[in-house]
Amino acid sequence: MLKETVESLAKLVEFAAECGADEVVANNLDYIPSEALAGKEVFGAVDDAVERAITQAEEKAGELGVKFTARQRVMEEALVCAENPVENCVFTVDGKIAPCIYLHLPTKSETIPRWFMGRMVWVEKTYFSSLEDWIKSEFRNTFKKRLQILYQSLPVELPELPEVCKTCYKAYSV
Repeated sequence: MLKETVESLAKLVEFAAECGADEVVANNLDYIPSEALAGKEVFGAVDDAVERAITQAEEKAGELGVKFTARQRVMEEALVCAENPVENCVFTVDGKIAPCIYLHLPTKSETIPRWFMGRMVWVEKTYFSSLEDWIKSEFRNTFKKRLQILYQSLPVELPELPEVCKTCYKAYSV
C-alpha cells in the first residue's frame, strides 16, 4: 500500500475477483531503500483517507466473497517480526547464512541503505559462518528470549532488539 495508490484497493479487489482469486493481501511498503520512496508509506500516523480506502476495499471484498487483509498501520514493537528469526534464516547461493532477507539485500557493499523514520541509515549485512553458529547466536537467542515473555505471568524485562533490527519496520509490526 502506498499513499498514492491506496484509493485503488477496492478496484484491486474487484480485479482479483474477476481473475478468480479468493484472497487479497494489502502489504505495507516495509523496506524503504531511497528518499524517493520515503513518505509514501501508509503506516505511522493515522490517516483518515487511508482508513476509508481500506474500509471500502473490505466492503467490496465482502460483497464479492474475496478474503481481504490489510496489514497493520500502527507501529508497535513486535516480540518477533514476521520474518521470525527464531525459526527462519536465509541461505544464499554462495553459502552465506543471514538471519533474515532484510539483512541480506543485494547491494554492492556490505551495508544496506534504509530510510527509517525520515532519515537514511546504513545497516551492516549480518551473516553466520555455519548453521550451528546461527542456532547458537546471540541474535537468535535475543528473539527466543523475547518470545518466552508470552509464556510468563510475572513482568519481565524485554530484551532489546538487535541493533540492526531497530531501524527495520518489520520489527514494529507493519
